[in-house]
Amino acid sequence: MKGISLLLLLFLGSFLLGTTIDDALLESIEALVAETAESKSIPGLSLSVRVGDVITVFDYGYTNLEHQIPVTKDSIFEIGSISKTITAVGILQLRERGLIDLDDTIEPFFPDFPRADEITVRDLLQHSSGIHELTDIEEFSNNMRRDWSPQELIEITSEFELDFAPGTSAQYSNINFILLGLIIEELTGIPYDEYIADNILGPLGMGNSMLGSRKTLVYGRASGYRLSEGVLENAEYESLVSPFASGAMISTSEDLVKLTRVFTPDLLLSKQSIDEMISQTVLRNGELWPNDKSMTYGLGLDMLYFFDRFVPGKTGGISGFNSYFLYLPDRDLAVAVTANLDDSLREIVLLAMEVADLLRSN
Repeated sequence: MKGISLLLLLFLGSFLLGTTIDDALLESIEALVAETAESKSIPGLSLSVRVGDVITVFDYGYTNLEHQIPVTKDSIFEIGSISKTITAVGILQLRERGLIDLDDTIEPFFPDFPRADEITVRDLLQHSSGIHELTDIEEFSNNMRRDWSPQELIEITSEFELDFAPGTSAQYSNINFILLGLIIEELTGIPYDEYIADNILGPLGMGNSMLGSRKTLVYGRASGYRLSEGVLENAEYESLVSPFASGAMISTSEDLVKLTRVFTPDLLLSKQSIDEMISQTVLRNGELWPNDKSMTYGLGLDMLYFFDRFVPGKTGGISGFNSYFLYLPDRDLAVAVTANLDDSLREIVLLAMEVADLLRSN
């Protein structure tokens, strides 16, 4: 089951035209999508590209194998840590409104958290806080079916010493963005999901994106799968409440390329905020992290090094799902992929890179 749908992006009430992709290139991308899905036994995969103001969606396979429900442009996947990008945008918006500074410490919000007087908002955004990774804590990792509250997760994390002094290194930590989600709530006085819906998702036209829930009926929701000794089976159940602002969002590949419009200056963020967001992680001593060309965080991003640069983008993974988007600012070109298979991140990242290379060379 595969298909292509071409959408002219209706953005902020204006019908904008752009350069379309020719038939030969469409066929090449469709072939890459099919090859990736089949080689990894991915049940369902959706890939969207945005070139200027034109979005093209490539769909392959099934959102649900047992009921043979095909993937469409409106199929909704769990996107895991791409949620962090949305949270980062929210914090930067509040900085621009004068409600917070990135170099403020988190002590006013979390006075009892270890070394809160040393950890800054910037440290949370770029994973330089030193806070221990949540999934490495057995009390949490052995109980991922449970709906943990943000406050409970902060409590168990605060029992661990920091892995390093804030601002001296960088290490991925999901609790960073759970803390940021709570900061958004405290500064705005409204729930996190309401803030992002009104200030980010709505303005960007991301109508199929929301904070996820296992209880809420979501039409078009994809089922998650995993491979066990070469056989597809249903993925392990994990809470969608616990990840909160760090990883609980659900979305479509089409909406994820719409998300990259956030990198357009003065749409949702100033050029200064965008430049900070897509810059390499800088430690307190002024050194860049890392000191090689591999991957850096930016603010709410995972920027991989290819095409001779750190490319703005973000990976996402949660039980049964992987996702990725990338953005090339000089071409105003974005690619996003969603897949309903555990441990398929490497394949979909490579797919997105190949598609981006085709488009930028065309």
